[in-house]
Amino acid sequence: MPLLLTASAFPTGVITVTGWSAKPWFSHHQHRWLVQLERHDPARGGWLRGWLWHPDTDQPQTFLPLDAAQDAALAFCAEPTLALWHPNRGMA
Repeated sequence: MPLLLTASAFPTGVITVTGWSAKPWFSHHQHRWLVQLERHDPARGGWLRGWLWHPDTDQPQTFLPLDAAQDAALAFCAEPTLALWHPNRGMA
């Protein structure tokens, strides 16, 4: 049975599923919403921060309304894939 996630999954602003957490994050530099992802990797010291990545542009995915960023975070958590996660490089 597929995981059913809704916007009520954001009471604290963060959604978590096994091995992942996701939250919309506003970039004051880009004036856009991004989705911050953390993945659990005990072999590398615990939780690693990164971004929801757009493989075609090789850039973080950005969203104008908060709702779109929340929808993207929910979609990612429904089917997490390492290919869409990119490690943090100090983006702001």
